[in-house]
Amino acid sequence: MTFRPRFVSATALMVASLNFLTACDLGLDCGSLTSMFMAEVPSPTRADLHAVDGRFIVGDEGTILHKVDDEAGWSLLPSPTGVDLYGVAFSDPKAVIVGAEGTILSSDDLGESWAAPSAPTTADLLAVVRSAHAWVAVGDGVVLRSTDAVEWTEVEVPVSTRLNALAVQGGEIWAVGDAGVALVSRNSGSSWQAVPTPTSADLLSVSAVDGRTTIVGAEGLVLIADANTSVFEPVEHEIEVDLFGVREHQAVGAEGLIYRIPVEDEASTVTEAPGGATLRAIDRTGWIIVGDEGTIIEHQVDVDAGCDPNFS
Repeated sequence: MTFRPRFVSATALMVASLNFLTACDLGLDCGSLTSMFMAEVPSPTRADLHAVDGRFIVGDEGTILHKVDDEAGWSLLPSPTGVDLYGVAFSDPKAVIVGAEGTILSSDDLGESWAAPSAPTTADLLAVVRSAHAWVAVGDGVVLRSTDAVEWTEVEVPVSTRLNALAVQGGEIWAVGDAGVALVSRNSGSSWQAVPTPTSADLLSVSAVDGRTTIVGAEGLVLIADANTSVFEPVEHEIEVDLFGVREHQAVGAEGLIYRIPVEDEASTVTEAPGGATLRAIDRTGWIIVGDEGTIIEHQVDVDAGCDPNFS
């Protein structure tokens, strides 16, 4: 399946995005949907932002942003660290953040205060998730696990590669990293096994939704596997920029690129966010995209009946 990328101007972004995402794409159960569009929202920082989950965004130089509710804007929280922060996981009311030099932060009060648990590593930690029974963090050649986000232990894995991203689906946790490495755990991160991929390129993000695992990476790489086979196949296209974030059918990357990954025979769509800043992550709900220079893009929905993206 090959397509020619179609980039649109900032003024046309709203129109293009109506074809880019539907309520079903975002997993919404809404009333009568009247309009939907993507919009860059005010950001209280110019720091590069690396991760978003629920009501928290993290980025360079200890940046932590918080959103009180769906109506409020993003605010900058006091941070107990100045190191770059790369990953965040939110399971109401607990938030866990990871970053450079083995940094781990945890909060039980929606970011009003932060603890700094001791980590058994000084390696950069690049992602964190909450599974059914544990918190798991990965980074530069390391996997950590905790049942309470306080006591962390290092877990043995079959690779020493830098691991860049995590995703959870049911009883599975997926990790991807440099040199085409993909790992899966089926016991909340206690043990891991390698999964073959048809590439040696760096894998930068992973999504696992509805039995479908999607991986994106360097130079526009997209791999997809379904739960029946767990065999990853590349998606053919003409995108050549790095893709840093993925959630189900949408991926984001360098030069402000937002890519609608084709499903079966449907068309692909490529749009360019205003400003062209590199986009690095998509919230697990699919509603929020973050990137460099403090960029925050949200999917805005007008409905006649209630429609809650449920950030908790």
